[in-house]
Amino acid sequence: MVLGTVTLLAQLSLASRHSARSSDTDIADHQILAWSLETKTSPVWPPEDCLVEAVIQVESGGNPRKVGRAGERGLMQIKADTWREVTKRLYGRAIPFDQAFDPALNRIVGRTYLEELRGFLGRNSAKWKTDERSLLLACYNAGPTRVRTGDFNPARWPAFTRDYVQRVSALREHYLAEGPPGARMVMARVHPPAPSRS
Repeated sequence: MVLGTVTLLAQLSLASRHSARSSDTDIADHQILAWSLETKTSPVWPPEDCLVEAVIQVESGGNPRKVGRAGERGLMQIKADTWREVTKRLYGRAIPFDQAFDPALNRIVGRTYLEELRGFLGRNSAKWKTDERSLLLACYNAGPTRVRTGDFNPARWPAFTRDYVQRVSALREHYLAEGPPGARMVMARVHPPAPSRS
């Protein structure tokens, strides 16, 4: 029974990946297999995946075609300079910025950039004035230079950055408890709610 459920979930994931109209809610196989098959209701996502999905919702509302005021593109609203630098390190050459609209590639580049920011923070851990996740989100929003010149102190961040950190953190906590919306949609197709008895 469990194996059958796993197979069905994997098939749903592959089907959604090949459907043009469902590209906004693609879910990776490893994430589907991480769901709790015992409760069959609430998917369990690793904390890092919940953080990425929270960033996506706050940055772009899940719209892979979004262009920001400063020219940021895609799900994770990545700037052209960041895209060029990260893709060059990842692939040995800069990938054209037009490809930032590809949801899967945008996630890869955005997640890699978050890991690079985490490395930057690790090298400066003695200076922290708050927790790592808040600093990581502040770096993603305002840039590592601004966080460093602000002495890694939230009191010295712009109000919009403090608000951003609070919003993404709250959404991450919600996703940890409930699962991201795309995951809930797939689970609803696999295990639809029981009909009411009215």
